Amino acid sequence: MAKKPKKPKKPKTQSSTPPPPTSNPDPLTNAWTYDGHSYQLVREGRDWEAARKDAITRGGYLAEINSSSENSIVFEAILSNGGLETPIAGDGGDARYVWLGASDINQEGLFVWSRSLKPIASTYQNWGSGSLGSEPDNFNDQDALAIGLENWPKGVALGQGFGDAGKWNDINTANKLFYLIEYDSIMKIL
Repeated sequence: MAKKPKKPKKPKTQSSTPPPPTSNPDPLTNAWTYDGHSYQLVREGRDWEAARKDAITRGGYLAEINSSSENSIVFEAILSNGGLETPIAGDGGDARYVWLGASDINQEGLFVWSRSLKPIASTYQNWGSGSLGSEPDNFNDQDALAIGLENWPKGVALGQGFGDAGKWNDINTANKLFYLIEYDSIMKIL
């Protein structure tokens, strides 16, 4: 009895479809766009280092503010996306803040953006100041940058404290605050 000849196997073809992107394709909530970038306010209290790591995990980085107009847009958008619900920072005059992406952890007094590694002094800076003093002041070892959502100390009139809403303060990295993630592209927003 003769065996049936085997049919030749068809060669496998490779798909020309590229693999899906590795960044987060899910739409962002509490988010907005500005100048070709997307921003997302994460409304979960984390210390600065945990916030920085989470931003990277999500495909972004803690926001790096490079101009007065970017600072204004970011500040207003944070307020309109629930930023005032963020926990307070006791060492920041009991005011509310949102983490941004700079610190002086590596060298006291030299604040550097964690993504670009550029010193703040070489770019835009927006430190708070008022009749009580100016920031950064390293009060009790403050090493991370946050944007103030209200004047500090809490309740002082404009210009009468250490800083006004929308300005920057150095606060302790252990504070558990909301944080702002920046993405280098326009993401889908809900």
